[in-house]
Amino acid sequence: STHRAMFLSGISIKESDNVFIYNFDLDTVVSYSLKETPIVAVMNPYGNWGNIEPHDYMIGIQVDEKPFEVETYESVVYIGEMNPFNIGRTVAIQWEKMDSDSFPEVMLSAQDSARLYTYETRDCYRFKHEGLNYFLRHIGHSRHVVVFDDHDGTLLSSQFYYDSEGSSFKPLNGFYDEYHEEMFQWTGELFVNRGPILYGFLYYSFGCEGIDVIGVDEQPIPILCDNRH
Repeated sequence: STHRAMFLSGISIKESDNVFIYNFDLDTVVSYSLKETPIVAVMNPYGNWGNIEPHDYMIGIQVDEKPFEVETYESVVYIGEMNPFNIGRTVAIQWEKMDSDSFPEVMLSAQDSARLYTYETRDCYRFKHEGLNYFLRHIGHSRHVVVFDDHDGTLLSSQFYYDSEGSSFKPLNGFYDEYHEEMFQWTGELFVNRGPILYGFLYYSFGCEGIDVIGVDEQPIPILCDNRH
């Protein structure tokens, strides 16, 4: 239909594309042919329920309400011609507590130094996977995660995740009894031809957490979502 064609053109996808949904917990992908998938419009709960205008609708692609056989927590979606996700390359980070004095020294940006110079490092953790050493510390209102090459000690990533009015820390894997079966932080080569990821450190009140990619020249991958409440 004309409306369907306008929608697809507006978000730069084609009828010949596919919808790929990757689930972290199950490490699996389900896919749908876009041409066989309906486009639906639903009222935005924040919209005007009186004189309804076109912008009061949310328009999207309708897939199965439960695409996976069991209830799971973390999935990401890609729409395109080819499946971008690797299977069997992503793992949950299994943190181990470590002494705060052993956290490696890292050069900070001027902005991060200004934010943190009055705070001390506390609650440090480590993890090792496929030639990479991961370290996490709490400092101020942030989690600081650094990743080094285990072979030559090269710093590959230094990321700060800040607790703020619109974000809060997710539990660390293995350190919260009430979440003992739920995994939050993930790494590994999720994407074809990309470096290992860092994902799962913050809850967001509005928007969604992006996916950081480990590597000096790697750019983060944004997640486009409507997460208002």
